[in-house]
Amino acid sequence: VDEWGWMIGAGVYFDTINKTILENKAALTTGLKKRMIRSLLVLAALLSLVYFWSNRISKQIHKSVETFSGFLEKASSGSSAIDFNDIQLKEFKELAVLTNKMLTDRQKAEKALRESEEKFRIAFRKSPNAITLTRVKDGAYIDVNNGFTKMVGYSQEDAIGKTSIELDIWNDPKDRERLVSGLKNHGFVEN
Repeated sequence: VDEWGWMIGAGVYFDTINKTILENKAALTTGLKKRMIRSLLVLAALLSLVYFWSNRISKQIHKSVETFSGFLEKASSGSSAIDFNDIQLKEFKELAVLTNKMLTDRQKAEKALRESEEKFRIAFRKSPNAITLTRVKDGAYIDVNNGFTKMVGYSQEDAIGKTSIELDIWNDPKDRERLVSGLKNHGFVEN
């Protein structure tokens, strides 16, 4: 019906359809902008949270590494154990336990070595038999005990740094030949 501006059977006014479409488009655009702003705010909040936690964890790792490095420097020249209260990360605490055990084992080994060296030193010095320590390279005496000095008649100061040939210990020519031959066979004296 033209005079009324109606279209029968459709139930839609064509003059208002464009207006409705524009209103719906504007509402969708506004809703989309609100959702985007909300999403960006949530993303910014999450990024801030991630930054905060990563910064905190980074500081904990840095502090633990500094504590651990400082301990290793002290342990290389001394014998102090790691204080677990200064370490916050579980992994570094486990490393600290192992390092403290290693330090304890090293201290025990050093003590055993000192005791063994002392036993050797006492046995070396107190033995009535002639005992010498010689350099492999040339057969020169590094150290001699009292039994040696009594047997050959030279003092420690006279014997150390010299070979038995230089000291002329072997007066018997057969002994001297056997000694020189043995030294040559083992590469101590050049032919």
